[in-house]
Amino acid sequence: MRTGMTATLIANHPDRFAGAAIIAGVPYGCNRASGSFDWRYDWYETFWPDGTAASYACGITPDNPLDPFGIFRFQIIDRSPDDWAGYVMTAAGQAPSHWPLLSLWQGLGDTVVDPDNLRELTEQWTEVQGIGRDPASPEIIDGAERTVYRDASGAARIETWSIEGFDHAVPVDADGEPAPCGAAAAYVADAGICAVRRIAAFWGLE
Repeated sequence: MRTGMTATLIANHPDRFAGAAIIAGVPYGCNRASGSFDWRYDWYETFWPDGTAASYACGITPDNPLDPFGIFRFQIIDRSPDDWAGYVMTAAGQAPSHWPLLSLWQGLGDTVVDPDNLRELTEQWTEVQGIGRDPASPEIIDGAERTVYRDASGAARIETWSIEGFDHAVPVDADGEPAPCGAAAAYVADAGICAVRRIAAFWGLE
C-alpha cells in the first residue's frame, strides 16, 4: 500500500532517516484486523478475496466500479496511542538515538484516504517520541492549517498540515513565490501551498 510505505520504512528503520513526510497516508500497522464484525469488510472479502479488504482497517476506499456512490467507503479504525506506538516499537526493536523529523499532510476532502488518518498518525508518532499532544495553537499558512509538536527541550519534532476541501494528492503551488512549485498531474493538485518546499524547510534544508 503506497500510502503506508513511509510509515513502514521509518517504523522498521528509524535510524536510517533524518526526516520523513507522509502525504495522505496511514499509520503503521493500520491494516491489522480489528477483531470485530463489519459488513463492509465481509462484502469485500466475498467478492475480492485478494486482500483488498485489508484496506478496511486503514480507511482506504478502493476504486470500485460496483460502488460508484461510495456506499462501502471505509473509515479508519480508531486505536489508542499506546496501541499505535506498540506496532512501531515492535517493528523498530528498540528506540533509536533519534526519530526522524516528521511532516504529516492530509487533505480534508480526501475521497481515497479517510482524513481521520491524520489524527491517528499524530497519535502514533507523538506517543512513539514521548511528545505531548497539546501543541501551541495552530497557524494558517497559505490556506493550510499547520500544527507543531515539540519535545521537552522545545525542539520541533512533528508538524501536521491539513487542507480544507483538498482531495487525494500532493499539494503544489503552480504560481508560488519566489518560483512556481510543481504542476497539476495525476495525484498532484494545486493547493496554493507547496508541500515539498515546506517539508524541506522543516527538515532544515531550505
